[in-house]
Parts: sequence; C-alpha cells; structure tokens
Amino acid sequence: VNISGTTNVGGFAGCVNFNNSKSEDERTVNLNGFELKNTVEIKGGVNTGGLIGFVKNAIIKGQNTFDYNEGSGLTIPKFSRFTPNFSGKIIAANPSSGSCFGGAIGKAYNSSIKGICVNSIIELTNLDSIGGIVGHIESTLQSSKIIEDCTYKGELIGNKNIGGIVGIKTKNGQILDCINYGIISAKENVGGVLGKLCYENINDGGIFVNYCVNTGAVTGSGADTGGIVGYMQGENDINLYVSISHSGNYGKITGGDTGVGGILGRCNTRR
Repeated sequence: VNISGTTNVGGFAGCVNFNNSKSEDERTVNLNGFELKNTVEIKGGVNTGGLIGFVKNAIIKGQNTFDYNEGSGLTIPKFSRFTPNFSGKIIAANPSSGSCFGGAIGKAYNSSIKGICVNSIIELTNLDSIGGIVGHIESTLQSSKIIEDCTYKGELIGNKNIGGIVGIKTKNGQILDCINYGIISAKENVGGVLGKLCYENINDGGIFVNYCVNTGAVTGSGADTGGIVGYMQGENDINLYVSISHSGNYGKITGGDTGVGGILGRCNTRR
C-alpha cells in the first residue's frame, strides 16, 4: 500500500481538525486495534505521519499503557508487550526539504496523544523536526498530559530536532510514561525522548517530562545530544520553566561538538 502527497499526509488520515468547543468524546479518535503493517509506505513533504499528517484540537488514543512510577516498581517492560499501530515506512517526497515527520503524527496542535506504539525505520537524513511518535507538537493549553503511554522502536535518522518520541515540543504540557527503544541519529538537538523543548512567552505555563525512559543508542554529530532531551530552551522569565523528573537513560550517548549529557544535552532556561 502506497500513500503519497505534499502536505498533511497520513496512513489513517491526512488532517484531523476538530472545533475545540466540542466535548472530549466528540474530539476523540480511537485507534485501539488499528494497525498499519510493514507493507505500508507513506510519502510526504510537510506534516507527514504514519497514522495522521496533522491534528488540531484532537485526542488520539491507542491501546497501549505504561505506568513507570513508584507503584509499579520502576520496571521497564519489553517492547514485545506493546502492539504497534504503525510498522510501515515513511519517506520524504523531496529528500532535501520538508519538516514535521512522525512515526504516528507529523504535527499536532492543542492535541493529546495516548497509548500509541510505532515500530518503524525512519531515515530522513537532511530533514528537521522528526519524532518516533510525533514530529512537532505545540499546545497553548495548560493541559496536564499532552503525550502519554507512547513507545517507539526502530531506527530514526534526521538532521535537527530529532527525538525518539517527539522531535520538537513547544509551549505547554506534560510528556508522561513514554519509552524509546529505538536508535536515534542526527546532527543537532538530538534526544532519546525529545530532540528540543522550548516555550516562547510569558503566557506559556511550562513543559514537564515525567517518568520517561530511553534504552536506545543516541548519536549526535553536532551540538546538544541527550539521553532524554537534546536541548531545553526558555525565556529569561522566572515564572516560566521546563523540567525533567523521574526519568532514566540506559542507552549509549555519543555527542559531537558540544552539549552532551546522559539525561540532558543543554539547558538554556532560568529554572
């Protein structure tokens, strides 16, 4: 099965855009049991995902759960416990241009993603904002959980803002109970879970990374490589903050020019 386009390309849907006035039930896309196998090829340019190209004001739900907290004994499950929603291949329509590619979703705005699993090799060497689950997610809402219970396995290769779960996360929200089992390689802002975290103004409440795990090798040839997050960026306002807590890296981290850490490559925030 081959699916191709230029913008907003996905194996399940190209674009999912709900009116935010609708209830959560009305804005929920239930992908429990939905799976695209390794015979599927998704080819796109901007906002390309294995499942959905672009989502807005949506709640995307899969069937997988993962509770990595004190009550669970802090045990990291094997990947075989999870059921992939996407196991196909993602390629670029133009190998030298394009951005926002995700194993599940290319770009998400004011949306939450829960219980999604991807098992895919994503090789987009010259492109930016690529994640094993979502390429770029932005939220202006101070929701408690934006990405939860998501897992990725495979090999992910890109240029800048590359992460095993998320390529780049901007503004508010929490990344909770996510695991990267994959091998991640890129030039700049490379993370086992997130490539880059940033907020942009005083209205942003902050970004939280809690109970997330990386077990795969992470390699960056340029600046800012981390086992959990490659680069954290924020404004110089004391009321704004980003945090990483109760998270662990068990993979080999190999950096390039500067900013290399087992958890965080570089932090540029006041708190």
